[in-house]
Amino acid sequence: MTRFIGRQAEIAALNRLLKDRSRIAQFVIVYGRRRVGKTTLLLHWVQQTKQPYFYWVARRGTPDATRQSLARAVWAWAYPDAENNEPPIFSNWETLFREIARLIADRPLIMIWDEFPYAAESDPSLPSHLQAAWDHLFKDRSIMLILSGSHIGMMVDMIAYHAPLYGRFTAQFPISPLPFSMLENFFPKYTAAERVSLYACLGGIPAYLERF
Repeated sequence: MTRFIGRQAEIAALNRLLKDRSRIAQFVIVYGRRRVGKTTLLLHWVQQTKQPYFYWVARRGTPDATRQSLARAVWAWAYPDAENNEPPIFSNWETLFREIARLIADRPLIMIWDEFPYAAESDPSLPSHLQAAWDHLFKDRSIMLILSGSHIGMMVDMIAYHAPLYGRFTAQFPISPLPFSMLENFFPKYTAAERVSLYACLGGIPAYLERF
């Protein structure tokens, strides 16, 4: 298993939000350039919490395909032992979000929706539907909803004043490349000069450092 390096400040902040989840639902946005380690961070953190969660990664597709993809992730969490846990067809976001709320009920849950900009590109109305679902179905439950994405412009736009989700997020995490000091963990046998050379070439992108 690949060793997880760094991001202790982000993990501590996520843990604080999780602790507050019993008092207030948490709606978190995580963004950063590709390969900077957003997904690795979130999956490492959520697995360490030992809390119930489901993870969904959006892909480019039609609105119907995007909706059913999310429904399948929800069904896999809600019915893990079912022989056939293929969800019913959801013709709109409202019915899917109502069903998610019904399945959650009073149970605590972490929901990670990765590459959310792809879903919003597939259906530009999705943020508006999610706003309504958050206001009327989710915000009074013991949940933590995390939207993550690599399209920094779209993710930042979601927290802007004009955006449907403006004012709903309880925290935001811009994920930056790892600092130079972390290279010693990747390359403990390298000299300081060698690590400087590597950082000049690769920067602090974990995926590049691991591949090297």
